[in-house]
Amino acid sequence: MKNQHSQIVERISKILSEKFLVGDGHLDFDANTELLSSGLCLDSVVLLRLVAAIEDEVGIKFNDDDMSFEIFSSVGTLAEAVRQKLNNGLS
Repeated sequence: MKNQHSQIVERISKILSEKFLVGDGHLDFDANTELLSSGLCLDSVVLLRLVAAIEDEVGIKFNDDDMSFEIFSSVGTLAEAVRQKLNNGLS
């Protein structure tokens, strides 16, 4: 059975593939996939839309204080922030 972090990485990867990335090929993401400069190069608008999509799908809410450069470093760091929100029961 996969751990919670791996499951969240998969959910974020699915959201990225289905809602934000355009192309005819299937892209695979993992926890090390970078979201910013040297990775997918997502801009701030796409990051905000990604957060909104995650909030809707997972049922959590990020506050302005939660938003930091560090949580958007990679799919894994974003997944960890989501996991912490879920485990803390913060919505």
